[in-house]
Amino acid sequence: MAEKHTPGPWEAKPHSVIAPCDVHGFTSICLLISGRKTGEEVRANARLIAAAPELLEELQSALLALEAHGFTQQAGKARAAIAKATGQEVAHG
Repeated sequence: MAEKHTPGPWEAKPHSVIAPCDVHGFTSICLLISGRKTGEEVRANARLIAAAPELLEELQSALLALEAHGFTQQAGKARAAIAKATGQEVAHG
C-alpha cells in the first residue's frame, strides 16, 4: 500500500505556526503544514496527525514489552521516537 501522507521525517520547528483557532464552535489548535500538497495528501496528513496520540500511547506500551523481553536495540529506537514526540531528551538505560 503506497503512503499518501507527506513522507517523513517531519519536524516541529521552534517558530512553527501553531495557534488556537475556532473550528465549528470548538476551540482547537491549528498548525501550518508548509509546502504544496494535494487534497489527498493534506487529508492523509490530517489522519496521521489525528492518530498521533493513540500511536504514541501504543508505542509507549510496546516499549515496555520490548524492554521486558530484552529487545534493547528496538527499545532504543522506540524510546527515541517517544522522546521526539514528547519533546524530551532520550533517556538511556
